[in-house]
Amino acid sequence: MDEFKNITNASSVVKISACLEKIFKKITESREKKISEQNIKEIEFLKTQCKSDIVQLSLLSSQTFVRLVEGGVLDASNVLTMLISMLPNSSPTQYTTITEGIVSILLLGLKRKVALLKENENFQCQFGLKTQQHPLITLLQSSAVNMNDVANKIVGICNHHDQQ
Repeated sequence: MDEFKNITNASSVVKISACLEKIFKKITESREKKISEQNIKEIEFLKTQCKSDIVQLSLLSSQTFVRLVEGGVLDASNVLTMLISMLPNSSPTQYTTITEGIVSILLLGLKRKVALLKENENFQCQFGLKTQQHPLITLLQSSAVNMNDVANKIVGICNHHDQQ
């Protein structure tokens, strides 16, 4: 984790990715050893990197959480809750990078659920308008929201190239 001390706005994405890959591997190894999520210090460290003022580091840290969910290392609902909880005290740039992670996890969950549907079975969303409110509604209700960014993400989901 000492490598992160040398990361600046001028650091290359390759250098940032290499540092985050080490964190990814440590979290994966810890979960393979059945260590609970709350006892893995690298998860907390990765959370702090999501709130970095260095845009590339913030975005790639959020995407590292997406990779951890995609690989089944971390639970999607726990990561969604954690990312959403970071939003209230985020700068506009951090808000944008964190919402990118949230939308990616939501899309991943949607793809997985649709893939499990049987023939002629309809998709039933687990979220609602009020109780267990959909995370996108939560994003839109925030005072720090960049409406254009969230609207563009929603349009991107609706026009997503993947037909699944």
